[in-house]
Amino acid sequence: VVGISSILGIGLAFLGGRMVYRRWYLYSSTLEEWFTRNNKEWPWRLVAFQRLNFTSADILASLKESNVIGMGGTGIVYKAEVQRPHSIIAVKKLWQSQGDVEAGENLLAEVDLLGRL
Repeated sequence: VVGISSILGIGLAFLGGRMVYRRWYLYSSTLEEWFTRNNKEWPWRLVAFQRLNFTSADILASLKESNVIGMGGTGIVYKAEVQRPHSIIAVKKLWQSQGDVEAGENLLAEVDLLGRL
């Protein structure tokens, strides 16, 4: 009886811990709020659909007003020229707002769609 209770207790603790971790890590806006309050900078992520021969520094160097090729509801699209190998790519810089968390699903759908092109 004690052994079965121990196994059930450990199993429930594991499942509860996993559920709390997933809820905090995947669905919480704590990270976004922390960056917004403390750094005034939004964390960014590079989404690549193929192998890349350039670095994030190459991309960040191209984010200037003269390279803007479009604006939309979620951000600004820049033209970036990368030297290794010489190629031209599009980079989207997202707007910073409280609505970003709500618009996350739309953005992921857009990234998924662009990845299929």
